Parts: sequence; C-alpha cells; structure tokens
Amino acid sequence: MKQVAKKTALFLSFFYLTLYIPVSFVIYTPYWYTLNCQFHGRCQMVGETRSTQGIRELVSFYRHGAPELESEFWTSKEKNHLSEVRHMTDTLFFMGLVALVLFFLCFEKMRLGRFAGINMAVVCLLVFILPFFPYFWRHIFHPLLFNNRNWLNTPKDFSFYILPRVFFKNTLIYLIIASCTINLLVFAFIRFNFFQHKTTKNNKPLQVRHL
Repeated sequence: MKQVAKKTALFLSFFYLTLYIPVSFVIYTPYWYTLNCQFHGRCQMVGETRSTQGIRELVSFYRHGAPELESEFWTSKEKNHLSEVRHMTDTLFFMGLVALVLFFLCFEKMRLGRFAGINMAVVCLLVFILPFFPYFWRHIFHPLLFNNRNWLNTPKDFSFYILPRVFFKNTLIYLIIASCTINLLVFAFIRFNFFQHKTTKNNKPLQVRHL
C-alpha cells in the first residue's frame, strides 16, 4: 500500500510539474504576451507603448510586485476579474511547491521514464479541445471557474486587446508542445541511461579465476 501511494504521488507530482513549468513561464514573464501581440495584432490597436506598459503591469501584478493594476486604462471589472485570476495563480504556485517536494521525496528514476510516456499521451488529448476552443472557453472553462461574468471582455476593456481569445488558444498549443517536449526529454534521458548501463554491463570483461 505504501509503495502504491509513493508511486501515485510521483506520477501526479511529475505530471503537474511538466504542465506547471510552461504555465509559470506564461504567467510570470512578459515574453509570451509580447510574442502573441505579433500574432493577433490587437495590441497595435492600443499602441505599442500602452500594450507594453499593460503587459508589464499585469506580470508585476501576478508576481505580487504591485498590489493592484494602477494604470487608468484598466476597468474596474477587469481589476476584479484579474484579482480572482491572481488568487488562482497563487494557488497553482503553492501546489507547484508541494508537487516539487513530493517529486523529490518519491523519486525513482526507472519509473519516471514510463510516467513520462503516460504524461505525453494524456497531454496530447488536449489537442481535441482545439477545434472546439471557442465553445470550450466560453461555455465550459469560465463558467466552471467563475461565478460571475467579469471575464467577458468588450472593446472598452484593455484585456480585449492584449488577451483576446486567440491568445489563450495559442497558449494551449504552446502548453501541449512544451509539456510533451519536457516529458520526451525525460523519457529519452532515462532510456539512454538504461541502455548505456546495460551495454556497459554486457561488455564488462569476465574475470578469470586462477586455481
């Protein structure tokens, strides 16, 4: 029973970390927001200076570098919604710390290779959301997480320009690719070490005992 619990904890913590690491890059750095401005083009509608300022404020807000979004172009509705989002990202962060501790406490190298393969299979299932992403985003994801409609953006909201729906669709694609890449690297590393160890063992010269 103890071994099953340890194996389950390793699998869940490893799975969570391979998703959370790419997600944290999106949340706590400005790079993904800025890159997506080149894809969806809405940032140009408010100007590069304002969009850059807004992205930096948002990232700082998520990092708790600022108590609130200070610029006047953020609406009160947005501020309330993004405060709720920050509470969720804080929860994800602390869950990440717990997952990291469990990962090191339960670490077993040989199990990790198999778990990496399972993780890739599970994460790849997220691809099936992409064709129905607008419906998923509007009618499943947000109603499941929020009990209000503050998340609905209009052209009056600054989020409408730096965080359009396509931003989150692109983020899901990035998350699938990044998570699968992490798991693939872990899988390849474990397998390489296994075969290297096996080859070394097979090539080890036999010791001849002299009578």
